[in-house]
Amino acid sequence: MLPTNSDLLVVLEKSANVPAGLSRLLLGTREADVLIDAADQLLAIWYDLDLPRATLFLKSDVAFWEAREVRFTRGKVTTLRGELQPLPTARVTINAPFDAPKLSLEVRRVAEAKPIQRVEIQTGVHEIEALLAEPLRITLTAGEWKMSKGVDLTSGQDVNVVFELQPISVKGVVYYGDERARAEIEFLNDDEWRAVKTNERGEYETTLWWP
Repeated sequence: MLPTNSDLLVVLEKSANVPAGLSRLLLGTREADVLIDAADQLLAIWYDLDLPRATLFLKSDVAFWEAREVRFTRGKVTTLRGELQPLPTARVTINAPFDAPKLSLEVRRVAEAKPIQRVEIQTGVHEIEALLAEPLRITLTAGEWKMSKGVDLTSGQDVNVVFELQPISVKGVVYYGDERARAEIEFLNDDEWRAVKTNERGEYETTLWWP
């Protein structure tokens, strides 16, 4: 009697910087019947599949492999081969004057306020490695000032981000009618308001750091 169901064999080769034991493959919601996450490859086998197609995807905190639909032929073994990639890297270049305030970088998921990575930096080039393969937001903080850029890492490819910081000196005098007046002035920075207070003569001066 000929078999009526299908089997699936997946072999994904690894680069040297993808560690073992931290990745698994799912076929829809089904775990593999056999899973070997070795130093040089990830091997997974599903037996007795009674379905025409399913989506195969990787669950990993250290590697990337693009999800894909797999079609099956009854009574046959379907074999897939590929390569696991390291999670993507953002190469961030900060160009700023020597007197720029203290700098730091934060990486966030688009819909979340809590950063997934934060690092204090200097001007120059910085690599943020092992990022999630999804849309992210990279925020540069210069003193009290922030500027953000979105990056899309869903393809698993590395990206380049450049921040060109320029100081903008702002000063003036606040009047209430014909008289100078003490006041608080707000500047919209990224998605937050930054307050600057005048002195008793209504005079204010600040430096905005802008990309």
